[in-house]
Amino acid sequence: CDPLQKWPTTLICQVNGRKVFEIKPAAAGHKRRDIPKRISAELKSGPNVMEVKMSDVYVKRFVLALLRTVPQTVKQLLTKVAVPGEDDCKSRVSQIIFSSLLESTGEDVHANSHSDQCSLHCPITLTRLELPTRGHKCWHLQCFDLKAYLTSNSKMAAFNRRWRCPVCDIELKPPKDLFVDTYLLQILGKTEADDEEIKFDSSAEWHVTKKTAPPGDPSSDEEEVTMTYKAPTVVAGSASGQAPAGSPSGTSTAEVEDIDEVEAVDEAPPADAGGDDAGGDDAAGDDAGGDDTGGDAVIEMEVEGDDAGEGEGEGDGIFGS
Repeated sequence: CDPLQKWPTTLICQVNGRKVFEIKPAAAGHKRRDIPKRISAELKSGPNVMEVKMSDVYVKRFVLALLRTVPQTVKQLLTKVAVPGEDDCKSRVSQIIFSSLLESTGEDVHANSHSDQCSLHCPITLTRLELPTRGHKCWHLQCFDLKAYLTSNSKMAAFNRRWRCPVCDIELKPPKDLFVDTYLLQILGKTEADDEEIKFDSSAEWHVTKKTAPPGDPSSDEEEVTMTYKAPTVVAGSASGQAPAGSPSGTSTAEVEDIDEVEAVDEAPPADAGGDDAGGDDAAGDDAGGDDTGGDAVIEMEVEGDDAGEGEGEGDGIFGS
């Protein structure tokens, strides 16, 4: 089976008599994220003594490794990926198409009818490709953007899911497992910005099969809505205050003929002085609440990271199993 980065159930690592890190069992209902540990800070010039105590049901299945690595940035890795010639990449496309035809028989031919098509958009960023890249071990026409692949994988928290092809999930470690497809790069230069998909024939010649739909006019999506306000008509009741027939029971009504009169009544202050005090207290409480909210202290912290996490290595002295 392929080796995986995984820690035993428990482990304590000491360097020169000091505990560097400790691995504990995962809490109930949680999944432990096993990543390599860095021990460079505890190392010194000359001999170093490292002690490891571990416990697990399958202790014999573990292999401990002490690796010395050199951090590499995305920009550094970009310059190390192979860039073969255009003819070599075109020949590779022909091989992929021919292999797909050989493996497809009967109903599989219909199922793999799109095996000769290639999107000009990156499956990672979903935007147009800039540096189309493919793995040496990949047997599909679809490429992914090199910079997007290096950036997303170098920052991926799931260590065992790093450096996997976004199309076929094969392990592709930079720079040795990758190459820039210069034939598709030349195609990108000849196609329009709204060309989304191309199709290859058996000789690797191509033509555009799909374009990106133009954005719709925002004004066409808006519907004109006309709202008409109709003032309600309230029927006057009797002098005794009883509601007329057809009106809800217990409701005091009055005939309204002029909307301006209603607005004037709404603006008039209430007759009860006690209501004014209560209303003033409520308003003061609202203002006080606003002052409290506006006076909250907000502390922001900005942490600047280094370039160590962008490359293939994590730094000097990664300790893994």
